[in-house]
Amino acid sequence: QILEKSAELCKYHEKWRLNMGHVMFAQEGEKIKESIPYYELIIEKDKDTALLDVPSVALANLCVAFIMENQSKTASAIMERVKKEEERQMKFGEHESTYHSCIINLVIGTLYCAKENFEVGIDRIIESLKPIEKNLCSDTWFYTKRCFLALAAKLSKLMCVINDNTLRDILNILKNLIMKKNHFSHFETSFFTPSRFLHQSSNNIRKPDHAFHRLFHLA
Repeated sequence: QILEKSAELCKYHEKWRLNMGHVMFAQEGEKIKESIPYYELIIEKDKDTALLDVPSVALANLCVAFIMENQSKTASAIMERVKKEEERQMKFGEHESTYHSCIINLVIGTLYCAKENFEVGIDRIIESLKPIEKNLCSDTWFYTKRCFLALAAKLSKLMCVINDNTLRDILNILKNLIMKKNHFSHFETSFFTPSRFLHQSSNNIRKPDHAFHRLFHLA
C-alpha cells in the first residue's frame, strides 16, 4: 500500500519498479502474474542494456513468474540471453564474474523440486553449479543440498519415482564436488563465507552422496 501511494511520483524509478515486483512476487498466487510487468519494465527500459546489469534476483523471479504462467519459452529466452552475455563477458573479460545464470537456474530448480517435479528441478540445480569452480559456494550448496535431500527423503519413503539417468547425474555431481573441494580455497567474495564452507565441505557433501548411493543400489 505504501508503494502504491507513491506510484504517481516514483513509477518511473527503477528501484520503485524493482520493489513493486518483489512485493507482488512474494505474495504468490495471482499476485505473481502482476509482478511480471514491473520486472519487464526494468529489462526493457533500454534495449541495449545488458541483462547482467539487472539484479539477478529480478531475472530469477521473472523467469519463475513466466513458468508459473505457462510461458516457459519466454523464460528460456531470457535464460539463454543471460547465458550468452556471461559467455561473452568471460571471453572478453569485460567485467568481474557474475552469477546470474547460476542464481536463475537455482531458483527455477528449487521451484520444480518444491512442486515435486524432481527430474526437471534436479537438472536445473545441476546446471546452476556449472562450472563448479566458479559457482559452488556455501550459499549455492545450501540450496542444492536441500533439493537433493528432499528427493532422497521422497525416494526412501517410496513416495516418488525417478529415472536412473537423473540418479546417475546426482552421483556424478557429488563425486565431482568431493574431488574438487580443494579448489574452493581461492574464493574471496562476499557471495559466501569460504572459511565456513571449507570447514564443513567434506562432511556436508558426503551425507547426500551416501544417501543416493544406497538408494541407487536399492532401486
